Amino acid sequence: MTRPLAVSGLSLFFVMLVLSFLPNSRLVVWAGAAFFVLFLCSLLLSKQRHFSALPLVFFSALFGCLLFLSFCAFWRAPALQLADTRAVLLCEACDYPTPNSTGKRLLVTAKVTLDDGTRVPGKVRLTLPRGETADGTAVSEIAPGDTLRFTGRLYALGGDNADVVRSFQSRGMFLGAYPVLKLSIEKASSPSLYQRLLRWRQRLIHTLNRWFDRERASLLTAVLFGEKSTMPSALYTAFRRAGAAHIMAVSGLHLSAWIFFLLSLWKRKTQDLRRAGVVLSGVVVVLMALAAFSGSVLRAGLMMLVFLFGLVLRRNADGLNSLGLACLLVLTVRPAFCMHVGFTLSVLSTLAILVFALPLAEASQEKLDERVALPWLRAALHACVASVWISLCVTAVTLPVQLYAFGSVSLVTVVTNLLLLPVLLPLLVLAGCFLLLHDVPLLGALLRILTDATALYCTKIAKAMSALPFALWTVPREHAGLTAAVCAVPLLVLAVFALRRQRVDDFQKVRYNKI
Repeated sequence: MTRPLAVSGLSLFFVMLVLSFLPNSRLVVWAGAAFFVLFLCSLLLSKQRHFSALPLVFFSALFGCLLFLSFCAFWRAPALQLADTRAVLLCEACDYPTPNSTGKRLLVTAKVTLDDGTRVPGKVRLTLPRGETADGTAVSEIAPGDTLRFTGRLYALGGDNADVVRSFQSRGMFLGAYPVLKLSIEKASSPSLYQRLLRWRQRLIHTLNRWFDRERASLLTAVLFGEKSTMPSALYTAFRRAGAAHIMAVSGLHLSAWIFFLLSLWKRKTQDLRRAGVVLSGVVVVLMALAAFSGSVLRAGLMMLVFLFGLVLRRNADGLNSLGLACLLVLTVRPAFCMHVGFTLSVLSTLAILVFALPLAEASQEKLDERVALPWLRAALHACVASVWISLCVTAVTLPVQLYAFGSVSLVTVVTNLLLLPVLLPLLVLAGCFLLLHDVPLLGALLRILTDATALYCTKIAKAMSALPFALWTVPREHAGLTAAVCAVPLLVLAVFALRRQRVDDFQKVRYNKI
């Protein structure tokens, strides 16, 4: 069987995605029993068990049911049982405070322990008043690793809104808390390595806010670190309407830009790619930590680590197998990510590129090579054709998820990506170099001017494209689910045929090589 990791990982992903929409755990149990029976039948009836993918598909589906049930039994249910509890809470802050929608309160996620020693599963979102505590410590100065102690009340996040509940639970948050009596803060004396990375990340964000205006600083913060909480709502809406919101979620596009840029610099010094794979693996882990290990960066980071590990072993990594392995690892460690919209869009986008966009781009580029003689023009056309196919295929494959989650999809994403993607790598490199060298008198000023100009170009393009009257196709919220389901059916059929064709092509190649 070709690509066993792709078969198992993608089966696990799609099954857990469907399971996350089931109304109760009893249906998940019945689904697990059905997959177990199908797995046994596939072992008994299949004449070519070694080459057939069905046993692996059913086993992966069964494993997905067990993972989802464990998430419900050991995380969600125990957490929700603590709702409406009033107790003394000992909270270890996991991030920096951010203002809520009204700006009157501050939000902090924390790991919480009750006064009787009970550990609250997952993370708890704390809603804290602005100002100072009884001992004079400002609430806005809370940092990761600091300990908060107060008498507070726990409550279930999301209320009766199923979409909001899914959004919180996908990030491992089930409960919120607010203080009802005085709050005390104890600063961390010895933060962990990850907490030190988060503090370094916050200092870098402060540097961007100090040197750039609000819009450009928020764009740079989103592009470098995936942090969008400080971005003005009008600017984020402009990027979303223009179909360019993906550049503000650190994912495979960003990691590929960084790693292949650094790899090209490495090749100019030496051809020892094995050592490059080891060093750049550490860079990937740091970039994942700076992006706070979000769903999209976890998927992209694991795939990039597989690629770099292939450099160490001097072997080429298969894209679909790498994607399947990333899904297996992420969902095994964090089953709640099956409900994460960002993770779902990241996986589907990568699948669209590997299965549809790359073969179509290669076929188009072969025709261009026959008709265009100038090398520089051919290279430029190759980049444009690849960008167009990637934008079209990603938009088509992610269409059901976008319609269900957001109720809309951008119709100008192809043109926007053609205008923005060529400047993404220069923007990342310029902003990264500025953060490292901003104190150097002349060089820092030059980098700031170039970074500001590049960020201004991105914001102007997004605003101009979003202002077009046909930029966004919006579906009424009550029809979003049905529209998404109708769009998903033909896409699933096309994906099955495309994967089956790739499997047949691979089998024929293996057979030809053996002959």
